[in-house]
Amino acid sequence: MAQLLKQKFLAGIDSTKFHIAQNGALMVKNSQGQMVELLKLDAQDQALLLGVKIANESDLNDVIADLTQEISDRQAAVSAEQSRAEGEESRIEGKVDSEKSRAEGEEARIEGKVDTEKSRAEAAEAALDGRVDSLESDMPTKAATTYVDSQDAATLADSKAYADQKISDLINGAPAMLDTLKEIADQLANDESVASALANTVSGIASDLSAEVSRAQGAESTLQSDLNTEISRAQSEESRIEGKVNTEQSRAEGEEARIEGKVDTEKSRAEGEEARIEGKVDTEKSRAESEEARIEGKVDTEKSRAEGEEARIEGKVDTEKSRAESAESALDGRLDVLESVTWKAVYVESLSSSQISNQYIDLADKIVDGSLFISSDRVVLYEGIDFSVSTVNNKTRVTLMGDVAIGGSSELDVNDDMYFKYQYKA
Repeated sequence: MAQLLKQKFLAGIDSTKFHIAQNGALMVKNSQGQMVELLKLDAQDQALLLGVKIANESDLNDVIADLTQEISDRQAAVSAEQSRAEGEESRIEGKVDSEKSRAEGEEARIEGKVDTEKSRAEAAEAALDGRVDSLESDMPTKAATTYVDSQDAATLADSKAYADQKISDLINGAPAMLDTLKEIADQLANDESVASALANTVSGIASDLSAEVSRAQGAESTLQSDLNTEISRAQSEESRIEGKVNTEQSRAEGEEARIEGKVDTEKSRAEGEEARIEGKVDTEKSRAESEEARIEGKVDTEKSRAEGEEARIEGKVDTEKSRAESAESALDGRLDVLESVTWKAVYVESLSSSQISNQYIDLADKIVDGSLFISSDRVVLYEGIDFSVSTVNNKTRVTLMGDVAIGGSSELDVNDDMYFKYQYKA
């Protein structure tokens, strides 16, 4: 800007034509006499502008026109750059949105897997809890009843059969009137010998009964021991199942922690990738802007070269145009001459002795240059070789020379008939 002002304001600016506003704006008068803002000035431009004057209004108008054109060019460049930047920003935002959508989709997929695994773990835990609750509620009854029913049914049946057999053996086929102790007691009261024998028998039975009681108590003790063993086994199994439940819970919690760790890692990776992509986008933007600036520079250079070449070609075209116009003018002149002349043929039956001795022949007409054709009954004469043409007393003189002159190998004499054809101005 300062350079432009130095070039344009060499003679200064009339203070009645402009003033500088407080905001640094250069205010100038338009064609209606109104002060309008032309452009913003920095401190250096203001100092330069305030220290000069202008000689005439036309210089100021030229400067204003130049500045207006420069402002228009800059505004066009700014608009173009703004459009390019907006397009680039839109493209970058599109890539960011795509990456954000991809990252969000990946996070949703991982969260879905986490939720699925969590639901599976919770369902497994609920199933194990149900099984444990079922085992805990059924264990005492099953331990006492199921074991007795399934493990000692044979023992109970044997004990019953044994007792029935002993009773049957005690009766031993006695008649119905003596198959109970009361009936036997009544009979003994009536017969002492029988009572004595029966007492001995009863004593044996009592001994057997005591043995059976001892055996039954032993069997009950065995059953209680087996029951206690089964309870211990069931409690151990419960403890084992509870341990497996706790292990599975710990495993599920560990898996959840691992998945959450992977989610956090993926989130960090995605954020890092986004930062890397944004960095690459910024780098690409800088590279593109630099490349655009380089291309614009080359375009400006090519534009300047093309303009110079166009100017050179236009100069050559103008030169060629001038040459062509000159040639056309010359041709027009020659055409005018040709249009104003006519052809004439002159036959001379024989040359005179004076013409032979003088070595020239005078024609009555003033002929057009280059149009003369001469021949004799022996030879054809060529201008510049056999003759020359000149004007003497407004007439055309043909001077013989070369071989057709005196002493030449084809010299003309009075016996030669001559034929002249030429153009002349009427």
